[in-house]
Amino acid sequence: MNSFDRFVEYIQPSFWFPTAERIRGVVFIADIVIFAIFLVVLFIAFRDRPRATSKYGGHGHGASHGNGHAKTATLRDELFLEHWERIFKSFSAGSADSLKLAVIDADKLVDDTLKRFGLQGEHMADRLEKIGRNELRTLDQLWAAHRLRNEIVHTPGYALDLEKARKTLEDYRAFFEEVGLLSKEESAPH
Repeated sequence: MNSFDRFVEYIQPSFWFPTAERIRGVVFIADIVIFAIFLVVLFIAFRDRPRATSKYGGHGHGASHGNGHAKTATLRDELFLEHWERIFKSFSAGSADSLKLAVIDADKLVDDTLKRFGLQGEHMADRLEKIGRNELRTLDQLWAAHRLRNEIVHTPGYALDLEKARKTLEDYRAFFEEVGLLSKEESAPH
């Protein structure tokens, strides 16, 4: 048998068939393993997702779910708490500008929360209008706080006193408690 005959025999389908079947078997097993890994990752992501108890929120950071299990803190919860603490520090500074900044920042944090809940609209007022009075206990407080924020932003030289700022931040805090982002133990303006 010469070299050419050996080459022709080498490229015959019957020579490659067992190798192709082995490769196909390895690829099939790899597909099963990858699919199993996907299912495990999907299960873990579903298990660790933030849970909501109502249309507009869930249990608070560190609050129990009613079944004795504490909510797992997420990075989003930690970032929210850091933002709230910055607002509280701004309020605590007590100057006219820091009070205004605290109210404006708290309003922005509420608006971001409403967006996170999937409420659509060009402005925060549009999102608030989509909430029914029976859906959110603190809706009237939010409207009052948002109107004050608008006065601060749109009225040059608006004089905001400490008590009005405190009341407004308490209204925002009440909303965050209702939707489960703050618990009663966490920062509140004093």
